Amino acid sequence: MLNNKEHLQDLIINAANVFEKNVIVKVDRAIDNKSLDNVDIRTIYNYAMIKKEPIDIIEEYIARDAKHSFMYQENVLNKPFTEPGTGYIFHRGINAISKHPKYAYQHAYHRLDGRFIEGEEAIANDAWFSYLYAVEVLRERFHIGEPAILGNIASAYQYKEYFFNGF
Repeated sequence: MLNNKEHLQDLIINAANVFEKNVIVKVDRAIDNKSLDNVDIRTIYNYAMIKKEPIDIIEEYIARDAKHSFMYQENVLNKPFTEPGTGYIFHRGINAISKHPKYAYQHAYHRLDGRFIEGEEAIANDAWFSYLYAVEVLRERFHIGEPAILGNIASAYQYKEYFFNGF
């Protein structure tokens, strides 16, 4: 007889298998019918995660969304924990990534290990990601992000401590 942990494990595995099968059927059917526009982006991304390989036909859909472009780049095109500054860049998704402060910062930090000029305007509109970009990516003041940083007292305090008082 299964103990409770084994039973839960079996239930999780079965639920995941059903999910996987449903995603594959839904996206394969949409590809065959040329109707991927009718499939939500999370399902398309999950399809790529299940397949564990780049899939050209779905990349144009993923490239429309910053979050899923970044996640596709990190989790499908690259192995987990790929060293910053190495690995594959999802060029089709750069436009979407560059417009979102969080994913622009993460792209600069995790994939480029350096400045992401295309994303700096978006980053500069967010206090926290401006602070992180300055400290963890540029390792110098991020002047265009300072107005946003000034608008958030916690970010302003940390920025001051790091750049003006020397952590």
